[in-house]
Amino acid sequence: MTVNADLKIPFEIAQYIVSEFEKNGVHTTPVFLEGPNPYYNQLQEGLILRVQDITMCPVELYTRYGTWIIMHPLSGYYAHIFAIVKDKLNLIEGSAFPGQPVRPWIIRSWNGITFPPPKFAQNNYSLSYDDYKSFLRLLSP
Repeated sequence: MTVNADLKIPFEIAQYIVSEFEKNGVHTTPVFLEGPNPYYNQLQEGLILRVQDITMCPVELYTRYGTWIIMHPLSGYYAHIFAIVKDKLNLIEGSAFPGQPVRPWIIRSWNGITFPPPKFAQNNYSLSYDDYKSFLRLLSP
């Protein structure tokens, strides 16, 4: 896959999650436009959605290029919205990380694309700032 293809799917997923919250009258602070942080949780394949246990609020994606923060955590309880997201992304619950209030959910599909089980990367995938800015320009009309 190209850099743009690798970025497009998690970007669309982040947009979708934020829109589901907004559609349900919940104001969010989306931060996904900042792009992934390449220093944490790079995956060789697959995608993971991290969800706060207490609020059921999706907050991060683990991607090829690292942790991509979707939005800031919210107070409240959003199981009804998470159920919609869970169905759309065909999520299955992963094993909890000890001592962390955020649970990983494995994304199995998005818009007809099926993903392999997630596998953490052994090598570092680098993403230059220029590559990410180029990707964002593709999204703007």
